[in-house]
Amino acid sequence: MPTMTIASIIILTSVGVFILGAVGLFRGRGSFISTLIAIELLFLSVSLMLVSGWLIWQTAQIPVFSLFVLGLSGAEVAVGLALVFGCFKSRNEDGFLTLRNLRE
Repeated sequence: MPTMTIASIIILTSVGVFILGAVGLFRGRGSFISTLIAIELLFLSVSLMLVSGWLIWQTAQIPVFSLFVLGLSGAEVAVGLALVFGCFKSRNEDGFLTLRNLRE
């Protein structure tokens, strides 16, 4: 029975996360937040694949590129949340408890 190395386990996990992200991207077209979460899963799977490549090849460029991918996903979240908050603010319906509601 063949044993699985850590790199192969990470690759299989990355493929599973990528499939979840792709399914979420194509099925969750009704909600902007679910689309953002699906894109985050896709970025995470790419980062996991880069980590497994680093375990195999041991080069210094791969972790740097992985950090770049994680920074890109963080910027994507910031822009997405800014769009969501901008939409809620323009409609004057935020649905969240504000400080004014907490005082009452």
